Amino acid sequence: MNGKIYNLIDYLNTSTNSLVVGRKYGKITRKLMNLNKLDKTTDTIDIIFPDTIFMVSPSFFLGMFEDSFILLGKEKFLKKYNIVCTLFIKESLYSAINRAIK
Repeated sequence: MNGKIYNLIDYLNTSTNSLVVGRKYGKITRKLMNLNKLDKTTDTIDIIFPDTIFMVSPSFFLGMFEDSFILLGKEKFLKKYNIVCTLFIKESLYSAINRAIK
């Protein structure tokens, strides 16, 4: 397994977005990062949320990762994608995972 690192600073305008919200914005980010393709690889993926982002809504995570949650399931998703972020943002991610898999 190979590891890949993606920094959201490369996909978001974090100079103006300390809050990242909205399912639509998450879907746009998903497309930019080509997550549909990454979901099907054996690579592990680190996704870094830079310190300039203070809050990410569950709706953004749903837009970005809902297809991944459904395809991989919770356990495989958490093994494949290492989300590097604050504890506050990680709690939002877990909320989104729980909403997606119900």
